[in-house]
Formats: sequence, structure tokens, C-alpha cells
Amino acid sequence: MTFGAPWMLAGLLAMALPVIVHLINRRHAVRRPFPAMRLLLESRERIARGLRVKQALLLLLRILLFAALPLAMAQPFVDCDRAGTAGGDDERLPSSVVLILDDSASMSLTHAGRSSWDEALAAARRQLRQLRPWDRVQIVSAGDTIIAHLPAEGGSRAEAESALARIAPRFGGGGIPSALAEALETHRALMLPARRTLVFTDDREATWEDGRTRPDAIEGLGPFTVIESAVDASGHVVIDSIELEEATEIGIGAWTITARLRTHGDVNDEVRIRLFLDDERVAEQRVPVPASGQSSTRFVVTTTGQDPVHVRAEIISEPRMTALAERHAILLPQRGVRVLLVNGDPRTRAWNDELFYVNAAMDAMDPDLRPLHARETLPAGITEDALADQDVVLLANVERLDGEQVQLLRTFVENGGGLWITAGDHLDVDRWNLHLEPLLPARLRTVRTLTDRHDPDARIRATRIAALDASHPVLAPFSGRAAESLRSATIFRYVLLEPSTGDSVRTLAEFGDGAPALVSRRLGRGRVLMWTSTIDFDWTDLPIRTAFVPLVHRAVIWLSGAAGGVVEEAEVGAGWNIRPDGEGVALVEIHDPIGDRYREPTRGEAVRHEVRHRGPHRASLLDERGESLVPDRRMVAHPPASEARLRTLTEEERRAWQEAAGGAIVESGTGAPEGSGRGIWSVLLFLAVLALYAESLVSLRRRLWRRLAQPLRR
Repeated sequence: MTFGAPWMLAGLLAMALPVIVHLINRRHAVRRPFPAMRLLLESRERIARGLRVKQALLLLLRILLFAALPLAMAQPFVDCDRAGTAGGDDERLPSSVVLILDDSASMSLTHAGRSSWDEALAAARRQLRQLRPWDRVQIVSAGDTIIAHLPAEGGSRAEAESALARIAPRFGGGGIPSALAEALETHRALMLPARRTLVFTDDREATWEDGRTRPDAIEGLGPFTVIESAVDASGHVVIDSIELEEATEIGIGAWTITARLRTHGDVNDEVRIRLFLDDERVAEQRVPVPASGQSSTRFVVTTTGQDPVHVRAEIISEPRMTALAERHAILLPQRGVRVLLVNGDPRTRAWNDELFYVNAAMDAMDPDLRPLHARETLPAGITEDALADQDVVLLANVERLDGEQVQLLRTFVENGGGLWITAGDHLDVDRWNLHLEPLLPARLRTVRTLTDRHDPDARIRATRIAALDASHPVLAPFSGRAAESLRSATIFRYVLLEPSTGDSVRTLAEFGDGAPALVSRRLGRGRVLMWTSTIDFDWTDLPIRTAFVPLVHRAVIWLSGAAGGVVEEAEVGAGWNIRPDGEGVALVEIHDPIGDRYREPTRGEAVRHEVRHRGPHRASLLDERGESLVPDRRMVAHPPASEARLRTLTEEERRAWQEAAGGAIVESGTGAPEGSGRGIWSVLLFLAVLALYAESLVSLRRRLWRRLAQPLRR
């Protein structure tokens, strides 16, 4: 016998109450010899014998009443065979039935056209057809996230069959222990006389290792039946990883895609693997695979355009574990950043030119960053056609722009472009404040000259960069000792800015006297960056410092919005942390592989998204108006690699879980369960009511019995 609420058995202590009351009220006759009263004494002894029988009966009924109530509230049930059920299956008591469907990745193992998941669905349908109209059913998906597919009060057989037809497997991690804990809560909520818990699984080891539920969490569940639903396959091949590499030696847009395979079990043959780009099949190969070993194959493809490409490699040979026989990746074309350099002080001697050091820095391309493609022009060359195909514009020591050019640049930035402004000898404070104010991060105050660069004491009188905001993407590499080169730059002259209180303006670096050195501003969907000194050797020696090249690259890439080109990876069932690195980010909009969309506020912190589906994910960082501020973040989710293991749970390991659930051990099989729990608490409640009624009848006085019996005698 097993109890659904064993703590209620403490009520059995109340059985002592009738005994205590009986002993307290027990009467002791006093013997006094009196011959004349002999006849009366004999009559009294006869009455006393009757009273003793009556009191013993009352004590027995009261003990039965106080025992039956707590036993019934403890919800006892016993294990019984279906064949041995009185009256047959049609007359058994109502049952709460929980069907647990394992939808971990291992259930996607397919052989001869059928998968373990197909077998589990077929077995579940057979079980549903055996239910009675008075049963209540719940269906639970046992994966990395536990999902109940029917309301908390359960559903009928017809509702369960409809829900079963709608279930789409996620093929992620396993979670049978957590599903058993969910089944226990369902049984307690339904409170029906009988319980049945059926687990449909391939019984792989990884399926029982969810790491979230301990065996004591299912104590009181009672016996459960494991119905193995695995296809017969001795081995399979999975894709461990996909590697993407640009094949510049072949041509522009050429890529090599390498798929690395791993064999699990007894497979020593060749498999067919297909490659898809944006769901279009582009190649297919046959790959020899060794038994319990590794292999690889390589594809060469050419892409056009600059949009991200969804890459999917898929093994189509059976047996295969579908969820792990395919692998996803995202190919980000390495498009260079197009920069329009506006030279405000061109010179005939190259080393004296305003853009000499900038061009040199852009030619020194860092292989870890996007290539920079620069085109030089004069201020008069700022036209609508010139800006049409550019990502970033650099205004280097530009003296003036007309109103039309300023409006063109403003529109360019508001539509997502980047603008970098640097000072110089041609800067006129009043003219810039009058004409360039719509573009500036702050109004200009004056040009401050600390010393002449040819002064022998210039290094003493000059200032240096004292404070850096290393949390900003432009200055992220300049933290710790890496910042020494930037801090050592000598500044002889710079332009002072008026204080700005706007939320879109941010000071990234300051000089030793607290004056802004590098200031950013968000304008529409684009960005503005201002360096308050020169970008050549006139006002500072920064261009000859080692920090100058990475500073130029980071600034241009950040202004272009191309800094978000990293593809992350995560496991299904894990979390994806999305940091709002851009300025003004208020919302994160996440798009998953099945087309669902989620919006989460940032509140200044990283947003954690629970990954539920395998494949490519995309996250857009939005402002309060819902406009995108930076390039989308991208992530690819894969099922846990542990799901590829073919080892099944041993009888001893499964027995440990069944013993933790309580009740007799139920052997696993592929058909209907041999036994089920029969609740007897309703019988105990009936006995309690019957005992209460009998106790009331026995307690009636004899005179009352005679009065009630008079009509019958007549």
C-alpha cells in the first residue's frame, strides 16, 4: 500500500482519544450486602452485562471512526493487476493519467523511415484508446523545459488525442526526472482514486541526467511505467561542427565550409551529406566514416551580396539522429567599410597632408577587423551621389560647409551612417557653431593652445589623455597596460567644448585638465564622433604612437556599425545573454528559428533569453521608438552533444528512480502497463461514515428504542 499524503497518518494518534474517554468514564460499583435487595441486584447485573457489551461496541466504533478519517485523508492506494481488477477495466475507479513524452534530441534517431519519436507517439495513442470516459489525462513533454499540454485540471481522452497531434518536438536536452516531479503535482491536484504514470522514451542515459531534479523530489508519486520507444539502430553519425573560412585565393566571395563528423556505435560505411545556403541545396557529397571515429568533408561555395547567409549541413543517410545529423552556422560576408575622407588641408608634400597618417593607418589592415576602403575628396565633393555608397565620412580640418551639405550629412547620419569630425588650423569656432551645430556633439567654446610643438619645454607644458571609458567599443582594447600608448600621446592644442546635458552625448576620453578629448553622439540611427585635436601631426603626436592604428580602425568600424559581426553559439535549453552595448538601447527583440518573436526591456542590464529551438537566432537592439540602433546580434543553437550517446539506462539505475517514487517496481515494456494504482481512500471514507452512523444508533437510549418500536407492534 502506498500513500499519496503520508503526513496525514499522524491523525491516527486520535485513536487513543476514545480509549482515554472510556477509561475516565468507567463506573465501579460499590458492594453493600442487603438481603432484601437481592432480586434488584440480580436485575442490575443483567443490565450491567448489557451495558458492558454496548460500551465495548461504542469504543470499537469510535476507534474505527478516528482511524478511518486520517487513513482516507492520507490518500492510500494499492497496486493491482489489470487482469485482476474486479469487474474488469470497464468498472475500475477513475484515474489520473499522466503521459510523459521524451522529446530530447536522441528521440530523433531514425531508421527505416521511422524515428523513436514516431514510436513514442504511436504507443501514446494506444494508451489513450484504453482510457475510460471518467479518466482525466495530462500530457507532459520531458525536455530541457517541462511543458504541460493540457489545463491543470486535465483533459478528456478526446482532448488528449487532439493535444497529442499538435505536439512539435524540440529535440533538445533531456528532462525525465523533472517531468516525473510534474506528474506528481498533477496527481495531487486531480485527487482521483487511481494513478497511472506512463513514460515514453528511448531510455538513453542522457535523458535521465537533467541536473534539475533529485530522486527525493518524486517521493510519493507511486509506480510508473517506462514504455521504451526506441528504433533498432546500432549506430549513427553526427555533425560535430561547421568551420567557415574565406577563400581569398579562389576569388571574391569564395568560402570553404568544413563539416566535421563523428561516428557513434557500429557504423563503418559512407554517409551522404548535403549543404544548404539559405535553405537552398547547393552541394552533396558522399563521405566515408570509420567505426567510432572522426571524419570531415569540405565544400567550396561563392556568395554574392552582403547579407548574412544561413548555412546548414545535413546527413541524409539512415540511421541518423536528425537533431544532431544537421548543423547550422551563419556566414557573415566580410564586406569592407567604405570611408569617405574629406581633406580640409591638402598639401603637396605627402607627410604634411592632413590625411597622410589616416591613410597609412587604413592601409595597415588588422586581419581581426573588417577591411577599410577609403576614398578621398575635398569639401566640395560632399554630394548626394558621393554619400550614397559610403558607410563613414571623416571631416578632417574642414573650414566650412554650406547649408545643403550640412543637411546631406545630417540625413546621412540619421539613416545609419557614421560621421567623424576632427579639428585643425582651419577651424573657426563661430563659423562651426553657426553652420555645423546640427552635427556637432556640443557647441565649441574656443581653441586652447598649451604650447608650440617646437618649444623645448613642449612635453612639459602639453597635456595628455588622463581618463578613458574602456567600456565603449572604440576604446575597449585600451585597458590596463594597453592604454599606456594612448595615454602617452602629447597634446599641444585642442578645442574646448561647451557642456552638454543631452542623453545622446557621451564623453569617451578626457585630457589631464578634464577637457573632453573624444566625444560621441547618437543622431537618429547613426553616430557622430569628435576628436578635439588634429588627426595629423600639427596639434598632437598621437599619429606616431602605436595606439593610433587600432584607434582609427575601432573608431571607423564602430561608426559604420560593423562591430557586431560575431556569431555566438549556445545549447538548446541554455541561456543566451545579450548585452545592450549600444547607446540608447531600450529593447531587445529576439527572433527564433520557428518565427516567434520576443521583446524584452534592457533596464541597463543584459537580457537573458532561454533557448528553446535549434538553429539560427537573431537579436535586434532597439531604442524606445523601436528603431534599430546597431547591427543585429546573431546566435546559433545546437542540441547538447551528450544526446548523441547510445548508452541506455541500466535496470539498477532505473530501479533507483522507481524506488524513490515509492511503491512496487513496474517493469518497462512496449505495451500496456501490467499494473496500476487503485485508490482505496473512498472506501475508508465510507467506513468512517458507516461507523459514525452505527455509533449514533448504539448511543440511543432503550426508552427511545421502545418508543420507536411501538408503531411497529401495532
